[in-house]
Amino acid sequence: MMDKGSESGAFGVRHLMINSWRLTGPLDVAALQGALDDVVARHESLRTVVVREASPRYQVVEAAKPVRLTVRELPAPAGPERDRLSDDVLADASTEDFDVRDLPLLRAVLGRFAADDAVLVLTMHHSAGDAWSAQVVMRDLAAFYAERTGHGPAALPEVRQYREHALAEAARRQRGEEPADLGLWRERLRGAEAFSIPASPPARPEPGRGAYVMRNFEVGAATGAAVQRLAAETGSTPYMVMLSAFYLLAHGLGGGTDLTVTTFSSGRAEPSFRDTVGLFINMLPLRTDLAGAASFRDVVRRARETCVEAFSHEVLFGDIDRVAPDLFGPDGLTGRIAPTFEMVQSPLHGRTGTAGDLRYAESHHEAPPEGECPDLADGMLWVVGLVGPGRYAGTVQYRRDEFSSAAVADMVGRYLTILDAHAADPDAELSLAAG
Repeated sequence: MMDKGSESGAFGVRHLMINSWRLTGPLDVAALQGALDDVVARHESLRTVVVREASPRYQVVEAAKPVRLTVRELPAPAGPERDRLSDDVLADASTEDFDVRDLPLLRAVLGRFAADDAVLVLTMHHSAGDAWSAQVVMRDLAAFYAERTGHGPAALPEVRQYREHALAEAARRQRGEEPADLGLWRERLRGAEAFSIPASPPARPEPGRGAYVMRNFEVGAATGAAVQRLAAETGSTPYMVMLSAFYLLAHGLGGGTDLTVTTFSSGRAEPSFRDTVGLFINMLPLRTDLAGAASFRDVVRRARETCVEAFSHEVLFGDIDRVAPDLFGPDGLTGRIAPTFEMVQSPLHGRTGTAGDLRYAESHHEAPPEGECPDLADGMLWVVGLVGPGRYAGTVQYRRDEFSSAAVADMVGRYLTILDAHAADPDAELSLAAG
């Protein structure tokens, strides 16, 4: 019987990290199973239990167990129908419960279209890893698979375990040491309040079992090209341009001009942990003052300054929270939701490669199935990402009991209208009075 505390939140049964990969070439299922097991043996976080009933909580690293690999035989259509079936495998995995006590914290589904064509969906519990970790897992899986199919020993770097990172951080805090850049954050966030919006629960909650649902959107090709052009002209990144449009949306939703929006970073400033599977993901508050901005180009320049400063002086959010405890209000965000805006970008490792005689490539789902999706730890998450040359798409994940689908569709529509108009004409006059 599952305890109530394990059903939702960071250790919830739907708090998952899911990636899918297309495999082409002759596939040895037994070698794939063995390689999955090798990955679990290499990375302790995939076989670690957090004992949450104790005070203080502690971790127990268990012996490696076989990964659950499910093989599904699929029809072999071409084109859009194949992509739809591949998406179905991903969607099924995203709605399956994953008890955090059910080790290892990695599962796999192999959908086989033909002897040399398959889709591999890897599901990792989010308490054990993050988006960067998913790339590490696939890189290591490919190396172990190659080794098991007679292509030489896996040439992988020595790996530090996630517990080493956790213990080092705990020891630092026990010594009372502050990160060198924490003073900058203390000043930067003085008096800041995170942008938030009031929840607007639907009159009738939409049917479904999971707590979170997802809304998709796509950035038009012309707007994507304009985003890239403006980014190049301002020495920015596409993320900074899209964040600037989100700032204008926040302003239009009553956020004023002094705006603080949170985003995620990899949290891997220490190079020695870049081959480690674990939950390193960090949250950074991006505070930008739009007052007096004359144009969207001006907003982008200000957003760029904010991002460069934040990412070049990154500290852990736990430290930021100590010096800016009222960022989310003295009593928390009662009845309000603070959206997080992030852009998914390739980390250290490639999204294509070889595993012996196999080739693998991460599947880009331009329109992932809408509806139920893996849970967040909390709140609302906007994600944008590159899905092809100059092509961007995104999702909004939100709680079904906090917003109606119509309310989220309205926000998405307003965001796209802002991005379309201002990316196309970044020098059009803006009127952003303080307040």
